[in-house]
Amino acid sequence: MRAGSAFLILAFAAAAAGTTARELIAESEAKNGLTTWKDRQAKLRVESFGPDHAVRELTIDLLEAPDADGGHQTRMVYRSPADTSGMIFLRTSPAEGEPEEWLWTPQARRARRLAKGTSDESALAPDLSYRDFELVTRLLRWDDTRASASIVGEEPIDAGGTATVVEVVPRSAASPYARYRLWLETGSLRLTRVDMYDGDGAVRRRVLLRGYRATGAHATPTEVEIARLPGNDKSVIHFEDVRYDVGAPAQAFSLNRVMRGE
Repeated sequence: MRAGSAFLILAFAAAAAGTTARELIAESEAKNGLTTWKDRQAKLRVESFGPDHAVRELTIDLLEAPDADGGHQTRMVYRSPADTSGMIFLRTSPAEGEPEEWLWTPQARRARRLAKGTSDESALAPDLSYRDFELVTRLLRWDDTRASASIVGEEPIDAGGTATVVEVVPRSAASPYARYRLWLETGSLRLTRVDMYDGDGAVRRRVLLRGYRATGAHATPTEVEIARLPGNDKSVIHFEDVRYDVGAPAQAFSLNRVMRGE
C-alpha cells in the first residue's frame, strides 16, 4: 500500500510541476543527445543467451542513419565468428509501412530478402536484436502526429534513485508494438529502460540501457540488454568505438551496393 501510494503521489507531483511528457523527452534529448545525430558508426559485440542454444558472440561493424521523414537505415557487416564473417545486413525502415531487410553472404555471393519477422537463424542470434534498439531511437523522435505521450508516474530503478515513467502510444496500426514505456532517470534524464507491449497488454521486449559514456554532445549506453518475454532469451549488445556524424554517404545504404557484396 505504501509503495502504491508513493507512486501516485509522485505521479501527481510530476503533473503539478507542469512538465509534460513531451517536454521531458525533449529535455532528455537536449541533455543526452541519444538521437540528435545524423549518422552513427560503432563496433558491436553481441552476446546471445537462451535455454535452447549455446551462448553465441558476434562482432559487427555498424553504420546507421535516420531519414528526415522519420525513417531509419541500418547497415551491419559481420566480422566474427568465422561462419558469419563478411555477411552484410541491410535494413531500411520507412516512417510508415513495412521495413525491408536484406542479407548478403559470401557463400551465396548474393543478397536475399528476409521474410517479415524472421532472421537467418542458422548464422545470427535468435533474432536480430538490434531491430529493437533501433526502434527505441526512432520512437524518441516521434512527435504528437505519430504518437501520444504521457507521464504515468515515478519508480525506483535498479541502479538506485528513481526514474519518471513515460508512456508512448503510436497512432499507426503498423507499429510492431501497441505501446511503450520509457524510464528516464531523475536528474540525468538518461533513458534506462524501455518496455514494449503487445495489444493484449503483455510486455514482449524489455530493453535495459547501462554504462552511459559521453561522446561529444552524445551520451551513449555502452551496454544494451534486450530480453524477449516471456522466457529467458536475451541479447546483450556492447557498444565500442562509437562515432557520430561521420558523414556517411547515402550510397552506403544502397541495396545495389549490398547486392554486389560491398
